Amino acid sequence: MGYRIAGVCLLIGGLIVYDPNSGSLVHRLAIPALMAFGAWGLVQNLAAVALGVTVLAGIHSDIDNAYWLDALGYPIITIVAALTLTVILVRRFRQRIRDTHAQRWRNRQPRSDTQ
Repeated sequence: MGYRIAGVCLLIGGLIVYDPNSGSLVHRLAIPALMAFGAWGLVQNLAAVALGVTVLAGIHSDIDNAYWLDALGYPIITIVAALTLTVILVRRFRQRIRDTHAQRWRNRQPRSDTQ
């Protein structure tokens, strides 16, 4: 419960101080990163946060921009978040296959019912 309250506080605090028109690194990178940590604390689901970060960083990416954060920072963040999401989803898929393997194998075995 404590993580959720801290997450809500980080999100609300970030929304209060965030200025989308500011060009400073604090407003363009640090506050959104704190808000992402707040979102993780709130939902406690890294896959959901990685998906949100992938989408938002991808939207803000601009390779032709002269500012380093738009040209390099956001694309790198997008790639890292997308890879994180991919690893999580592949691990979940493999775990699901592992968990259901025994049941599927039992269903394939011929029954030896004697009458």
